[in-house]
Amino acid sequence: MLLAVWCRRWIRSRVDEAMAAAAERMKDPQRAKTPLDEAERWADTKAARISVLRQRVRLERLHGTPERELAKLCRIIDIDPSAAHAHGNLGAALLRMKRYGEAIHALERALALERYPLAAQQLALARQGLASNLVCSMRETREILYSRIFLHARS
Repeated sequence: MLLAVWCRRWIRSRVDEAMAAAAERMKDPQRAKTPLDEAERWADTKAARISVLRQRVRLERLHGTPERELAKLCRIIDIDPSAAHAHGNLGAALLRMKRYGEAIHALERALALERYPLAAQQLALARQGLASNLVCSMRETREILYSRIFLHARS
């Protein structure tokens, strides 16, 4: 029993060391990748895996592509569907990509799990963005219809 406790603590210390090394190297994605890979190898609990993935999300946000950031956030949600902040971060990432409908869904899910002000603000921005897109689409449609009517009337 004592050996199992010691092993668990030793593994946790290895994960913590690798995460600290990755955090120090966040400005250089290649240097940060190696300690994150090591931390992921040693992560033996759900919380440890989520912690590593959160660091990977930060790295992708800083240096990667939005699609890879979304993939990492979805992996966190797969591991822990009740992680409100993961849903909120997914919504924020979708909002930055101007995918308003999906952002609204993710942010509503985050707020259903836990009420926190940042998610509520981002939800308002996503709804505003969606409404703005609808208004622009309606204007474009109206202009196209008017131009067709005008062209048809002239012929």
